[in-house]
Amino acid sequence: MNNDDIQITIVEESEKYEKIQKVKPNIIFNRWDMLGYNFQVLHIKRPNYDDMYIGFKIGHDKICFFGLYMMEIEKRVLEAAMFFISKNFNIFQFGLGNSLNIYPQLLAGVHWLLELPSSYEEYLQRFSRKTRYNRKREFQKLKESYCCEIKHLGKGEIPLDLVRELIQKKSEQYGGENNLLIITSWGLHACLSITDAWVMYLNGELAAMIFYSIMPNSSDAACISMAYEPEYKDYFVGNTLYYHSIKELIERKIKRVYMGGGEFDYKENAHCIKNIICGGIMNLPNPLSLLSV
Repeated sequence: MNNDDIQITIVEESEKYEKIQKVKPNIIFNRWDMLGYNFQVLHIKRPNYDDMYIGFKIGHDKICFFGLYMMEIEKRVLEAAMFFISKNFNIFQFGLGNSLNIYPQLLAGVHWLLELPSSYEEYLQRFSRKTRYNRKREFQKLKESYCCEIKHLGKGEIPLDLVRELIQKKSEQYGGENNLLIITSWGLHACLSITDAWVMYLNGELAAMIFYSIMPNSSDAACISMAYEPEYKDYFVGNTLYYHSIKELIERKIKRVYMGGGEFDYKENAHCIKNIICGGIMNLPNPLSLLSV
């Protein structure tokens, strides 16, 4: 196949949301509408391949950002998409959005994926007997000694004060007032994308919270963030709430949870799959390279 076989068009506005649902992985990082952004969709056709749909948005800085989070796309196809955008919008710089494509000139990072089985009992079998015992013991101790209560909140039930609490905790985690503006900016976007929250109370007081974005009509979810009150750190409240949420996600037939980036022991210990991704700004490749076979 050469690049002349690749046909690219822009999806009509009326079809955009239907087509973007076909993007895999179908999660928040490929759905800018969930973050309050306007976006468009490319329809890519290739002989002997399924049609491909890629979301993109063009920023005020004249950079085109592709929705490629945790996606791998043939480089020849990606370059053809860049050339199409350049020709139609006079754009020459592109953000690849932490894709699984590795380009040496971009920054490499780590993002985690948790694949879930059909039952929580099957998920627990991934852990040692000692770990399974500790999970159960920690939860029982919280219930018996601290009147532990865990609530699930849907999108329309999540109070803004709870999101503000998350932002504040993240601000403290990342350095207090010096980073408050950055964390607030992140939090506002996260707030728009949150669809579900699990909240833990100990003796009637907020102890921990975890937020997810679960895509409609999808078996994919993204973990937005988790936070807990420092005074309860030694009670494993984060662990307990996390595994409780995973249990309920499995019951809701969720198959994949995208856990975000960073080198964190708890993600590896939870049997998440480590993926190397790349991101950053890339200039349009030499158009002659698009003619190669």
